[in-house]
Amino acid sequence: MAAVPAVLSPGREDAAGYATGKAAGRRLGPWPPGQHPGRGWVLSRVYLPTMGSVVVTGVGLVTALGKDRESTWEALLSGATGVRPLTLFDATGYRSQMAAQVEVASLELSGIPEKALRHASRASLMALAAAQEALRQADLHPSFGASWPVVFGGGAAGLFEAEGFFAHRL
Repeated sequence: MAAVPAVLSPGREDAAGYATGKAAGRRLGPWPPGQHPGRGWVLSRVYLPTMGSVVVTGVGLVTALGKDRESTWEALLSGATGVRPLTLFDATGYRSQMAAQVEVASLELSGIPEKALRHASRASLMALAAAQEALRQADLHPSFGASWPVVFGGGAAGLFEAEGFFAHRL
């Protein structure tokens, strides 16, 4: 699973396609509504029906290749793989014992109460780490007292918790 929140801030781009204001100097390039840009860390425009266009000012990644955007990017460039022997559960009866797991123990989470961390699912821990990275990259701090739209993507979240719930209920 990869947790990828993107913090969106209102913004503009000049005639050459570069961001102005807070995101100045970042190369942006609009894409038509409904089409993904494909490559690159800085997404340019997000079309929201009620807001118009915005500039992505922060991206956080938690992947099997790295615990943040920088380490993931370096691993991709070096040709590394995130696939390793499966350790989350006993996979002896399965065709493959390999998986692209995220090591949540290595995640650096700050400002979150210990009790909340103990009860959080793996997916929640990854989401929190990615969100904190996106906020740091955007130079936004929760104490600013503002709210920001967030685009979040992830997959297959909470499977261990769901399995435990159903095992207990059946």
